[in-house]
Amino acid sequence: MDRARQDLFRRRGRSLRERHPRPCRRDGDLSAPPEPTFEALLASLEQTIARLADGTAPLDELVAAHERARRLLADAGTRLETLKTRAEALSAQLRG
Repeated sequence: MDRARQDLFRRRGRSLRERHPRPCRRDGDLSAPPEPTFEALLASLEQTIARLADGTAPLDELVAAHERARRLLADAGTRLETLKTRAEALSAQLRG
């Protein structure tokens, strides 16, 4: 008998959750996790840029870090524009 079949027979008595445990949400909240703050995005971007500037990592990791930096920069820009719009709206409410 091959290993795959032995593994199937061995697992037969266990439930799927026992075989593949993962945290579950008992409160039923399936919403997306909260967006990171602008400061958190900026800190991640700075760490990624520092890794790129170091230049000692293998090329694959440097390319991945560059892609991450581009995503973080775009996310930070979007977040900054959102915050700017909210601040302008609040300012207009205070004036008007």
